[in-house]
Amino acid sequence: MKVIIGGACQGKLAFAKREYQAADGWVDGQVCKLEEIEVCRGIYHFHEYVRRLMDDRKEGLWFSADQSILGIEQQAERFADLLYEKNPDILIVSNELGCGIVPMEKRDRLWREACGRVCTALAARADEVVRVVCGVGQKLTVQEEAPELVQNKIGKLSSGMMENDGVNDLPASACFPLFLDLSHTHLLVVGAGQIALRRIRALLGFAGRITVVAPDAAPGLSDILTETVETETEKAWEERRFCEPDARKRTKVVWEQRKFCESDLDGKMMVLAATDDKALNAEIAKACRRRGILVNVCSDAALCDFQFPSIVREGDLVVGVNASGRNHRLVKETRKKIEACLGIDEAGSRYC
Repeated sequence: MKVIIGGACQGKLAFAKREYQAADGWVDGQVCKLEEIEVCRGIYHFHEYVRRLMDDRKEGLWFSADQSILGIEQQAERFADLLYEKNPDILIVSNELGCGIVPMEKRDRLWREACGRVCTALAARADEVVRVVCGVGQKLTVQEEAPELVQNKIGKLSSGMMENDGVNDLPASACFPLFLDLSHTHLLVVGAGQIALRRIRALLGFAGRITVVAPDAAPGLSDILTETVETETEKAWEERRFCEPDARKRTKVVWEQRKFCESDLDGKMMVLAATDDKALNAEIAKACRRRGILVNVCSDAALCDFQFPSIVREGDLVVGVNASGRNHRLVKETRKKIEACLGIDEAGSRYC
């Protein structure tokens, strides 16, 4: 994630396109669909996008109508976390609104407050923050934990010891790391957008078979499909899966180009609900719980039975890094240190 800020008409968008070699894939925050921010390469007029989120107040990235200062701050943090999860490589171009005369209208004052707090939250998660003046960019110091502090936390986590004289003070909701053998398992993914695609790629080489159910799919899905329609019965799969010598090395990915129906859950051990319809995702989660099926919902962590880690793999060694969904930056820093220890580059890792 990169955040580019500056005054109006200072060449911010041109700088971002040039600096990050991103000529295409941009959306205009003044007019784009609100959900486009989850899949675009970059967004400009982001300050206007924040205004539209406040006016919209629908269930989505901006969650409630609470426009108190505390409410705005909490929503800004949640927005930043969700956006980082859904589109971690996004380029964000925004005007600075903190200078000048304080607006007379309360709505405009709240908008300025919200935009500032959202940009602050995004900057804390960004790889780079750049201020542009007259087309010239100046990289700013990102507000992040010092490397030695991150290293200290990593060391304590790896030894199972936290602060307070060795007392384990992990939050009560911290997730337990559990490594599963999925090589003979049939997984279902509902939805085929960018989030679903990242998670499917993370599962390649681990899962035996993945069925994707979605009317439409992101362009990258075709690169990993083994079939586009279902041609093999469940019985044939059960008979074949234990007799193929290389079954553990290959993942069969099948796309059924249609809408989800509850019978898709038959015979599944694990389901990923990754559509852009929050109501449908919640419905899938509810159906999975009735059947005792593990489910992950991309749009609501509270509905998830498990979370996806950032994965580093080197031969038989598999490392999964997770911060209980609350600190993506710590996850990224930890993953990079593990990669450095193993002598591998980022291409060997999967962030999902």
